[in-house]
Amino acid sequence: MSRKDLEKGSKWIVQETTCLNELIIAEGASITAPEGYSVTMTVDGVNKPIVSGKYQGEVILNVTENLMIDSNVFKTAVYVENGKVVPEKSVLAFAIGGEVTDTYAKNITLTSEEEAVNGIYITGDCEYSIDNATITMTGNGGNDFVGCGAGILANGNAKVTVNKAKIKTHGAVRTAIFAGEHSMLTVNDSSIEVLDGKLPDDYTFTIEPGKMKEVPWMLGLSGNCRATNAVAYSTVRYNNTHIKAQKWGCLSTDAVDCCRLYATNCLIETVESGYGAYTISDCQGYFSGCTFNINDYALVIASESYGTFTDGCVVNSERFGVMIHGGTGGGALTINKGSVFNTKKAVVLVKERGGNIIVEDAELNSESGIVLLAMESDDPILRAIARGEGLPPGFPLPPDKDGAEGEINEAWTTGKTEDAPKKEPPVFSTNLEASFKNVNLKGDFINSMTKRGDVILSFENAIITGAITTGISEPIDGEPTQETYYMIGEVENTYCSTDDEYGIKVSLDGKSTWRVDKTSYLNRISIAADSSIIAADGKTLTVTVNGAPTSIQAGETYEGKIVLTVK
Repeated sequence: MSRKDLEKGSKWIVQETTCLNELIIAEGASITAPEGYSVTMTVDGVNKPIVSGKYQGEVILNVTENLMIDSNVFKTAVYVENGKVVPEKSVLAFAIGGEVTDTYAKNITLTSEEEAVNGIYITGDCEYSIDNATITMTGNGGNDFVGCGAGILANGNAKVTVNKAKIKTHGAVRTAIFAGEHSMLTVNDSSIEVLDGKLPDDYTFTIEPGKMKEVPWMLGLSGNCRATNAVAYSTVRYNNTHIKAQKWGCLSTDAVDCCRLYATNCLIETVESGYGAYTISDCQGYFSGCTFNINDYALVIASESYGTFTDGCVVNSERFGVMIHGGTGGGALTINKGSVFNTKKAVVLVKERGGNIIVEDAELNSESGIVLLAMESDDPILRAIARGEGLPPGFPLPPDKDGAEGEINEAWTTGKTEDAPKKEPPVFSTNLEASFKNVNLKGDFINSMTKRGDVILSFENAIITGAITTGISEPIDGEPTQETYYMIGEVENTYCSTDDEYGIKVSLDGKSTWRVDKTSYLNRISIAADSSIIAADGKTLTVTVNGAPTSIQAGETYEGKIVLTVK
């Protein structure tokens, strides 16, 4: 062991891993590695940034071969490729305690205070397990579209199992869990927490994949660190795990080719702003027996992706339950098997697109009294694209690869592999079809996107108390901007008839009852024998069809301008 004192302005190119007991770095001095290599400092087993200061103890300057992905240089404590730990690309000096082998890591502690450094990186054709790891990462990440700076990163065809881990990160895009390429990553009985960091002083807002370091404000969210990001063809499974994000989101997918996201018996939470999960493109999110305590959305479904809440999921949201946006339609939302949604705003918010919703044996509770709102988009990018208006001023040109959480990526859908030719995006119906079975629902169903598509509702063994109607949704406080991002989705609804091409259509089976408590405007009602449409308690109901007073009868179908007036 020895001492090294770097004077002001001096430059030290460290040729090989060097151990010291004291290192002094003056202001303006620098430490680098030879070309093609990186240098990483550890002090008593903790990864430290190489900045001016005095360091004492076991000071190691670790020289490793560059690990490059998409122009990003990765530095990581443990690098495993094709079933082998690669010491030349690993900074094992901050994988302390426990044991690291070619097939597993047990009881290790990883602490990084340097930006954009990874904890454990597994890639290639291999299976690897990580047991009882404690990973603490402080400082911003690099690029969360490739996992630069993630606590655990799986790539290639790796199958990684994480058991009883404690992972905490604090920094912009300092993702806890990242899965890319064709990897499969399973996390069991673990605790994941991510905290926001400070964005670089020269950072300007962008939604370009690889450069984006904060959630797109057009989602109505804030924050700069998501706990999970799954991309490409990866699969992530969480079991009995607590996932917590200060802002942005807990379970994210982006730049998707074909991703799968599963959570079973998990606690999923945001603290100040954010979503529980985000699915996009060819992605399915499946949540079984989970509890969501969320500020904004339990799930955002973008483009033709899918989301399922089943086996008694409980969603507690300070705003919405699920938002469906981006693209023209496709995909589906399923809520069933005793799942319960408790929201302050609409349970389901759909923006200017079609899709499918299936609800069976579930509870949907909204303090605002709105079960379903289908409205025109207040997202400036997606709205402009949906209407063929091009990008609003100030937004970047489309990137080459899908990404940025349903913003530019789904506007310009490209081929699903890097070398595939570009193709036109799929075309889906702009109608929103929703079925409700074995439910007792209190709240309204509104279609205010009547220039875009129908809302088609079917009820089976259902009791509905509320309005089912067309209407107009207007921003509460003017068009939302980046400064007023939190007003995204905040609208005032006026119930009225429409002269637009589309409207709202309803069918009731013989075991269903609609108790109308507000005047409603529809375009079609199909009433099965033994079903009923009645006024809510204490109110009276009259019906007109195309202006003519009508006594509606079970077993009949009515079309045209239908008004159910409640007094």
